[in-house]
Amino acid sequence: MGEDFLRRRNDRFRRQRDDCFREHLGRDLFTDCPPETTTSVCGSVVNESVVSPKGELWAPCPAADGKGPVRFFCGGVVALEVAGDQADYLRREYGGSGTPLLGQVVQIVAEHRLAELRVGRAEATR
Repeated sequence: MGEDFLRRRNDRFRRQRDDCFREHLGRDLFTDCPPETTTSVCGSVVNESVVSPKGELWAPCPAADGKGPVRFFCGGVVALEVAGDQADYLRREYGGSGTPLLGQVVQIVAEHRLAELRVGRAEATR
């Protein structure tokens, strides 16, 4: 009885561990992108109900000479804003390309309403 219990418990642990590995190593929005075509930025969460870890967001192509925050959407709802130097960086790197930006939430710091976002151009993810 004791050995059977331990064997079943260890089997359950292995299944849970393997499921966790599959989740972390599975395909995502940027799997086929070369690493140099993506960047990580930090933004302010505007709508907590639509921002989740591994959540996918989009932003219209930022104007290269624009000002203000770059807004990322979940569907038609503003979800996250990237402002300041990081918004300027996104404009320099991706502005004027005519293609929207795609982002995937990497991490959320709920108490500060911040999220780390991995960003790339839509055309690079096809």
